[in-house]
Amino acid sequence: MTMNTLDKDTLRQRAKQLLEDRPDFTDIERLSQANMSALVEEMQVYLAELEVQNQQLQDTQLKLDHQQVQYKKLFEHLPIPALLLDQAGIILDNNHQAELFFTHRTTRHLSHHSIFRFLSKNNSQWLFNRLNDRENQEALSADFECEIQAQRIPVKVSIMPIKPVIDQLDERQFIITIMDLTAQYQRQKDWHMFQGILDHSSVMIYAFDSDGKCLLANQKVANMYGLATPSDVIGQTREQLMSLQDSNRHFQNDIEVIRSQKPLQLREDMVRDGKIFYFLTDKFPLFDSNNQVFAVGGITYDITEQTEHEKQLTISNEIFKKGQDGIMICDPDGCILSVNKSFEHITGYTEQECWKKNPRFLASGRHSVEFYKTFWDNLLRFGHWRGEIWNKRKSGEIYPQELSISAIKDTQGNLINYLGVFNDITAKKQAEDEILHLAFYDGLTGVANRLLLRERTEQLISEASREPIAFSLMFIDLDHFKEVNDVHGHDMGDLLLKQVTQRINQLIRPQDTLARLGGDEFAILFPRLNPFNSLDLGERLVTTLAEPYLIQDANLHISASIGIALFPDDAQDYNTLLKHADLAMYHAKQSGRNSVYVFKNELETQLTRTVNIETELRYAIERNEFVLVFQPQYALEQNQFTGFEALIRWQHPEMGTVSPEVFIPVAERSDFIIDLTDWVLSQALTTLQTLSGEHPNLTLSVNISARELIRSDFVERIRQHLSKHPTINACQLELEITERIAMEQPQKALMIFQSLRRLGVSLALDDFGTGYSSLSYLKRYPLNTLKIDKTFVDEIGIDEEDEAVCKAIISLAKAIGYQTIAEGVENQQQAEFLRTHGCDFIQGYYYAKPLKSDALTALFANQTA
Repeated sequence: MTMNTLDKDTLRQRAKQLLEDRPDFTDIERLSQANMSALVEEMQVYLAELEVQNQQLQDTQLKLDHQQVQYKKLFEHLPIPALLLDQAGIILDNNHQAELFFTHRTTRHLSHHSIFRFLSKNNSQWLFNRLNDRENQEALSADFECEIQAQRIPVKVSIMPIKPVIDQLDERQFIITIMDLTAQYQRQKDWHMFQGILDHSSVMIYAFDSDGKCLLANQKVANMYGLATPSDVIGQTREQLMSLQDSNRHFQNDIEVIRSQKPLQLREDMVRDGKIFYFLTDKFPLFDSNNQVFAVGGITYDITEQTEHEKQLTISNEIFKKGQDGIMICDPDGCILSVNKSFEHITGYTEQECWKKNPRFLASGRHSVEFYKTFWDNLLRFGHWRGEIWNKRKSGEIYPQELSISAIKDTQGNLINYLGVFNDITAKKQAEDEILHLAFYDGLTGVANRLLLRERTEQLISEASREPIAFSLMFIDLDHFKEVNDVHGHDMGDLLLKQVTQRINQLIRPQDTLARLGGDEFAILFPRLNPFNSLDLGERLVTTLAEPYLIQDANLHISASIGIALFPDDAQDYNTLLKHADLAMYHAKQSGRNSVYVFKNELETQLTRTVNIETELRYAIERNEFVLVFQPQYALEQNQFTGFEALIRWQHPEMGTVSPEVFIPVAERSDFIIDLTDWVLSQALTTLQTLSGEHPNLTLSVNISARELIRSDFVERIRQHLSKHPTINACQLELEITERIAMEQPQKALMIFQSLRRLGVSLALDDFGTGYSSLSYLKRYPLNTLKIDKTFVDEIGIDEEDEAVCKAIISLAKAIGYQTIAEGVENQQQAEFLRTHGCDFIQGYYYAKPLKSDALTALFANQTA
């Protein structure tokens, strides 16, 4: 393009200026003819474009007019009030509903008035902010309260900005719709009131549809199902609220109501948390607008408590009619209204005979006026009385009752009845008397037992705390009673105990208490008896009890050892008093039996020493305080030593040498004797095993305690000891059993002896002749040896009777195939006597004293040499 040539844009600009009556001819003269032609052509094109645009504007205006008409119709026919507002809140237009909403409440015209006249300050501020918020182009809603002539009307206001037709216009307009919430609020208020009534109802109110889904429920229903609120129930099915079994039954009842379209009253139940709930239910159909049943309503009463009461009442009626206890019901004046069959059976009176009578006609006459005064005082004060009472049957028989009477009151606390329940306790009283007798009296002799003795002694001690008194307690132990049982049998022993009881009762006073403590032990409590009288009576008892007893043509001889302890000099409590009397009796027995001894403090000292010995014994083995010595046994026929007896010695670091006669009885009172015997067997067998290499036929004798012999594991223990010394033959071990052990439990001893003999062990009966051996058992025992006691050997050459005993024992042994060994042989005269009369073995200081293991080894070595 040249400088004289203008482009189309320039030409169009100039043409536009001409059309707009703003010609600029400053450069017109410079236009060339060509340019002028182009300008005219361009102006014609532009004119055509303007005509097209004008036609488009006219079409658009028609559309806008049509839309305006449609908008106006829509605006006018909105079912709710609608306003057209400008940005300042001025009402530009309103529909008919707005006229109705506002004009029936106020005479003001709406047009050109501010909307803020009808709003509260807070609501006005919110609306003003929304009208002037250019950023927000969305529709917004809020709940307002319109204030029209002091009347507050709840409304929901929705505001929607209208987009201007021409974007450049600043003026914004808004459509405001108003929804009157008055009716809705009223419905909510009515519903809340209805729900409140439902929730505070004492019954369950609900509705379930035909699918079993809950449509309505009150708080009582929620509580029954363990839920917090009714809304937690609504929407749930019966299966979600209760067990499948319960829901099926309840649903079937609903189906019946739907089918029949009639109300139904029935009883239902439900199990929740392991508890059964019972209901009385009214169910009825609920109809929709088409008169079709869409749900089943229900009003349910929880009658669980009532049902339980009915059950209890039924049970109570059954108890009243069929119960074993007698029952009577009286009016507030105490007159009988009703009795049950058991009452008639127990008393002998029929209900007709008792009607309107006061129960005092049943009185036995045994109770004082004070008894009945206390009875009524308790009944009136506390509302009940319970106790034992004696009444009279129609037959005149007086019998004991256990009676319970209660005052029955109504809910206001007014007395309406008295209820009496009783049972005949005649048999119970007889049983109690028998039990009391069994509990406090000895079943064999009929005298008091240990419990009654304690009770009466402690009663005297209690009296002594109020006034100074003295009394004595005597402990009696029968000497040689065990031998009577073993020789003559327990039946004979029982008869003997009865005669002993009779003899004692003849010497004591009625106020004294004779008690059998057990076995052959008795005690006598002497209230207010001084020491001299107690000792004198004890000596008389010793004399009387030592006299012969003729029982079933048998002459029996026993004696008694008696100990006496005094209160308060010797003890201040029952246990100590009895213990001291027992100690005194034990001292009398140790002193030779058949005597009486009064407790002295020295006996307590001896007891303390015994306790100390028992304590120290438990540590003696681990401290290596025990040692063994061995008493050689000499065979008179072979003139050589053939064995030895193991003897234990205790060397205590403080008490010095403790005699076996002291510590063995203490060990026997506990299980320590078992540990002690195991130690002796282990040590002695080891010594025998050492000697057996050079002297294979030596025998070992070991003393066995009665306590361990009768244990079930004794034979097995001996087997285990022998297994640990395999080079020793079982026959080399001889176990010495005292005569008393063998006679106390002869049958058990026989079984144990037989087991030991099957094991191969030899058996010797120790201290033979000092007890009361039964010859029938003696010949049955699988013994090897009878051991003559030292007390008989000591008197050889001095006492012809003891010599005769020795000869008799030797002869008896030979007759039944036993060997004999005499212990305690200390001189030649004794040795020769025994040799002459056929004794097999002897042991004692005459041939050898007890030796330690090294000296014992030397003894047998020298003998071999």
